[in-house]
Amino acid sequence: MDEVTTLQGMLPICTNCKDIRDDEGLWKQIEAYISKDSDAELTQGLCPDCTRELYPDLVENFSQD
Repeated sequence: MDEVTTLQGMLPICTNCKDIRDDEGLWKQIEAYISKDSDAELTQGLCPDCTRELYPDLVENFSQD
């Protein structure tokens, strides 16, 4: 628990692109905002819904095995 950093307050986020408006009024990608304003390190991956949407043939091939 010593390494947990909590973002607090309201974070203005764009409904469409998910950019975050920072304290200076600038819009930044959420990944850049979190990396700059916290000690979190982000990794990349795809959730199951996006995997099915982006790679439907791949998912179908795996589910048939």
